[in-house]
Amino acid sequence: MIPVNETESNAQTPSPKCPLVESAGEFIPIEQTSFYAQPITSVAKEAEVFLKQCYLEQGLAELFPPRWQFVKDSIERTGTYEPTYDELAYGAKLAWRNSNRCVGRYFWHCLQLLDQRHL
Repeated sequence: MIPVNETESNAQTPSPKCPLVESAGEFIPIEQTSFYAQPITSVAKEAEVFLKQCYLEQGLAELFPPRWQFVKDSIERTGTYEPTYDELAYGAKLAWRNSNRCVGRYFWHCLQLLDQRHL
């Protein structure tokens, strides 16, 4: 038998860098085989990430700061906030656009939202 060099057997191979996922403005590493990213545990952080994406993607970046201040105040007072119709419609379209198992998702931009929150 050929003896194994102890330094070779104890040497650790460097682990590959994990991909990063952006969560509430910070980057969190996730495992290569993971299909589940850590949830955002704060309503305020989740709202901020969503609203930033909503307003930036629609080219309305100048409307984000006052809206975020209003939402942040509402969350501090009540623990929640009420999305506007446009935010709700954007969220519904975003969810459909990101559902990779849906064959009809290519028509996400045609989605018409019927807001029934008043009932």
